[in-house]
Amino acid sequence: MYLVGGFNNWDKTGIPLTKQSDNIYVTQLLLSVGAYEYKVLEVQGDSEKWLQFSNDTYTVDDGFGSENAMLLIE
Repeated sequence: MYLVGGFNNWDKTGIPLTKQSDNIYVTQLLLSVGAYEYKVLEVQGDSEKWLQFSNDTYTVDDGFGSENAMLLIE
């Protein structure tokens, strides 16, 4: 699992997420105040897929027929 977004210029190599327990993955970022769009990329062998967000996640249109999650840092 990799975190990809505006904070890494949408580089698909992404920021690795570490599994904490079932369905919980974490990472730490140092971000300035602002709004950041992101997606989570699951990689299994040669297969890649963008994960869908839960209904509890604030999302915005990504301009390509899907959605990005939005993180606000105050």
